[in-house]
Amino acid sequence: MATPTTPLRPRAPSPLLPPTTPVPAVKFANLPSAGTVPPKRFAASAHHPPVISTALVAGPEQRLYALGAVGLVQAYKLCVAFSEFLSLGTSHFRPLFYLWVFTDLALIATVWRLRIPWLQFPDHWYLALAGVLVYLDARWFL
Repeated sequence: MATPTTPLRPRAPSPLLPPTTPVPAVKFANLPSAGTVPPKRFAASAHHPPVISTALVAGPEQRLYALGAVGLVQAYKLCVAFSEFLSLGTSHFRPLFYLWVFTDLALIATVWRLRIPWLQFPDHWYLALAGVLVYLDARWFL
């Protein structure tokens, strides 16, 4: 059984609302296309491209290699500190302190200089990281 339908009739304009005007068409020529990615805050810019081309080694691989190298150096530093502590005591740590401070600063400078995509931060972040590593070196080796 079908229900009766009421024919639709145009609605009369409301005396309380202002008359409507057609909205002008919006031009989308200045907007980015759907396939483009907006620039990120810390991404490599056109002014400072990465030293190693992303066509040669992809950005995620560059980050993996850089962070892996830094992690390996820090792990080796801990192993050396532990073995020196067990064998010699704490009297021979001062030369190691200077060695590891130099190594940490060289690592940070290398990562900063390579301008790896998505691993570029403001300079004060690198300085803060250097300060943290020097503090940890002083805690372990002095």
